[in-house]
Amino acid sequence: MKPLFSIIPFLFCCFSLFAQNRKIDSLNTALASATDDPIRSDLYHLLATETWDYDFEQGKFFADQAYALSKKANYTQGLVQALTDIGMYSYFKGDYAEALRNYELALDIAGDKNFGDFPSYTLTRLGNLYRVQSQFDSARRYYEKSLALLTDDRHPLALSSAYYNWGLLNIALSEYTSAEKNLKRSAEIRQLMGDRLLLAESWK
Repeated sequence: MKPLFSIIPFLFCCFSLFAQNRKIDSLNTALASATDDPIRSDLYHLLATETWDYDFEQGKFFADQAYALSKKANYTQGLVQALTDIGMYSYFKGDYAEALRNYELALDIAGDKNFGDFPSYTLTRLGNLYRVQSQFDSARRYYEKSLALLTDDRHPLALSSAYYNWGLLNIALSEYTSAEKNLKRSAEIRQLMGDRLLLAESWK
């Protein structure tokens, strides 16, 4: 018989995927009844966010739909969200130049406005782009900019993402005390969010 500790991660993953599938079903139901273009754009953005982990091409499709609807409606927040999503797709495909173009365009459109998690989340993604290319000073600068926009805990996704990725930067620089502090902070926020997949990422 397998020890209990080897079964728990499997059950944890099954529960998380079940919860994720229910959320996707809920978003698709809302999308089917939505008629307003900005609302539809937001729903497509959320669908992209939920599908990146297991279907990149589907996530890109949702991001493209969000971008098209936002452009049609001249919806600034939707454009910033969609361009960040599209940039993330390019980032994971290894096309860093295209990712950079989309992130910078998103920041240019946002200007000095804040839309919930954006453009803080965009700044974190830009920091990640520099971190994987070992441009650590630039990465740190963008993480600092991201956190500077988050003065409270009203935007936990962006806040936890900034702390998590700054922790990865600390590891790359062998700053292990700071890494532990930032990764634990991200885990605390994700615990409060109730997002088990992101929490597992932080603890891993």
